[in-house]
Amino acid sequence: MRTIHKYKLDDVAHANIIDMPEYAEILTAQVQGNDIYIWAMHDTVDGDFPHPEDKIVKRKFHIYGTGWEIPDESYAHNRLQYIATVQMSPLVWHVFEEIE
Repeated sequence: MRTIHKYKLDDVAHANIIDMPEYAEILTAQVQGNDIYIWAMHDTVDGDFPHPEDKIVKRKFHIYGTGWEIPDESYAHNRLQYIATVQMSPLVWHVFEEIE
């Protein structure tokens, strides 16, 4: 069975490191309340989180504001995978996952 889980991103100045199953599928990032979250779908067994056979890894997410510089080495080497743009009036944030 697959289940959707949400994970809070709480640092716009630094990378957000989140423990999650290696093969979790990132669905989107959005604002809920006053915080930015990502939603990911992954295997579970009877609702247990995570599936006992899944390898848990540290996945790295970045939040950049409109007009912010993105490090050349991350973007040029396809290390950043775009997830979503979220609006927290008056700010607009862009969420990426850093791929190793």
